[in-house]
This record gives sequence, structure tokens and C-alpha cells, in this order.
Amino acid sequence: MKIEDIRFCIIRAPGTNCDLETQYALEYFGSKAEVVHINQLLDKEKDLASYHGLVIPGGFSFGDHIRSGAILGKTLQYKFGGLLRDF
Repeated sequence: MKIEDIRFCIIRAPGTNCDLETQYALEYFGSKAEVVHINQLLDKEKDLASYHGLVIPGGFSFGDHIRSGAILGKTLQYKFGGLLRDF
């Protein structure tokens, strides 16, 4: 597989940041990258299985609250656990 054929999903959630910079960096090196809001995955508008790589950018997911990253992690685990294990 060539680098230009590799597709990355960059997950966006409330409070995450650096998603556009991450997209730029991945595309700079020749791959394809798409910023996808967590709701697009939950509503099945986008499918994780159609990507080769997954990036969860930094920041304060779901706002600057205690355990905000844990909320995103648990959401991903609950809704996409099997798919993420296979991924």
C-alpha cells in the first residue's frame, strides 16, 4: 500500500484541539486525513472501518471537566469496543 492510499480518521469531540494541525501533518507526508466529529461516528454517518488509522488529538474532550478524557474513552469503548480491538 502506498502512503497516498492510507486514510486516517481524526476524532473530534467537544474540547479536543490540534485536529486541524494533525490533519495538516498527515496530509503533508502524503496520506489522506479527515476530521470526524464523534457524533458522526455515533450516528453512523461515518464508519471507522473505512479508515486505516485512527488519531485522537489532545485537548479537553467534553470540556474542561474532571475526567473529560475518560468520558471520551468510555464512549469509544462502549460504542466501538469490538471494532477498536480489531482495528
